[in-house]
Amino acid sequence: MTNLRAGSGASLDYPPCVVTAPTASCTDTGLTNAPTGSPATPTAPPTLWLTNTVSPNGTQPPGTELGYTFTVTNCGDSAAIGIVLVDSLRTNVDFKLGSVTSTMGASGLTVTVAYSNNGAVSFTYVPISGAGGAPAGYDRTVDHARWTFAGTLSQTGPNNVDSVGLTARIRWRPCPGPLMGTAVSD
Repeated sequence: MTNLRAGSGASLDYPPCVVTAPTASCTDTGLTNAPTGSPATPTAPPTLWLTNTVSPNGTQPPGTELGYTFTVTNCGDSAAIGIVLVDSLRTNVDFKLGSVTSTMGASGLTVTVAYSNNGAVSFTYVPISGAGGAPAGYDRTVDHARWTFAGTLSQTGPNNVDSVGLTARIRWRPCPGPLMGTAVSD
């Protein structure tokens, strides 16, 4: 799995998923098919382009809600099936319950989401309001979200693009050390 910075992207060749250098848009993969009529005509694999954006971007103060959007585009020469996207949440954010989104566009795909609170060992956790000391409506113990896409993501637009997302809130952190300028008396 590749960690992407906000606003960046990676091209994923499928299968196997091999991360290649990011490009600005869908480009020719350079793969060719064997001549028609050959004993085994190989099919070029799908090429999945993944982008990750966050809003608002830039440095934000504690308490700010961050909306993360992950867009998957099939730029390859064949349809993609069995797409699974896993996102790890930063340790300084709390997952917002009910914030998961999916925009399936014209692809016809459906998506299910599952959560982990054990470093992506399993995805059976059900988020709980206030878990881990988070404020009401947030769960501090969610550390990964996994979207499983059902169906086929076409290689032909406009049926080749889908997006999912979630919202997390930047945690308030106490300042380290003792409070300065505070007098305590009996």
